[in-house]
Amino acid sequence: MNHIKLYRPAVSLAVGLAALAGSMYHIFPLNLSAYLVCLCAVLLSAGCSALNQYQERDADALMERTMDRPIPSGRLAPGIGLGIAVVLILLSLCGLYVFGGLPAFLTGTGVTIVYNFVYTPLKRITPYALLIGSTAGAAPFYIGWAGSGGAPFDYRIMVFVILFFLWQTPHFVLLAARYYDEYEKAGFLTQKTASGYLKRRLMLVWTIAYASMIALAAAGGVLTNDAVRILAGVTAIGSAVYVSIDGRKTFAVLNASIMIVCALAVVDKILMNNGDLIVRLFGY
Repeated sequence: MNHIKLYRPAVSLAVGLAALAGSMYHIFPLNLSAYLVCLCAVLLSAGCSALNQYQERDADALMERTMDRPIPSGRLAPGIGLGIAVVLILLSLCGLYVFGGLPAFLTGTGVTIVYNFVYTPLKRITPYALLIGSTAGAAPFYIGWAGSGGAPFDYRIMVFVILFFLWQTPHFVLLAARYYDEYEKAGFLTQKTASGYLKRRLMLVWTIAYASMIALAAAGGVLTNDAVRILAGVTAIGSAVYVSIDGRKTFAVLNASIMIVCALAVVDKILMNNGDLIVRLFGY
């Protein structure tokens, strides 16, 4: 249990749930292979987190929010942490290939490369590294879709990939704003996007784009049930209006909105496939 932070369990669980939502958006009910793909997504997230903590162990030791992680705190030797990361990543990638096929495997491989070998070093070079990091955050839903047999370039999954990318960027900016001084102390540059006018401009533009993509999903045939489409539209308008008027709880609002959209996508698929059953059960 002393090493549990190495895997960032909350983040890894969220990745698994996003992959599960992506799978259910493509096919419902799921088969065993689809569930195993989601499990592999969790393991991949845990492995990438462990590798990231190995890579940033010196910086983590300088920041209060990360200094208690297993490697910088000295509870786990760096070499052992690296070994765990490699095993988890290889195991998860093999699982993605076996249970999800080539598209899921390639996506998982791409996520590892982008997150650990592009985004992580770029955080010390440019504040806009977060835009690259956001591409990795868009992958879990896609892995679930592709790993359950979804067409890799279907326009519906592309809408969700863009949606997750647009959500991830303000998510990163708000985290950088919350821990601005610690990031500065550790030598990172991503927090520069969270300063003054640039933060306000970036948050407004990105949130409007994010809300517009939710609206596109509702109006463009990505979601098909009328009630689901209305709820998605309300979520889009509500998110944009709240951030424009009062940004004090933007982080919570954006996180809640992406969870709502994922849930609506799953409900939409269930209603599409099982509408007759629901009518028989509830009598309407």
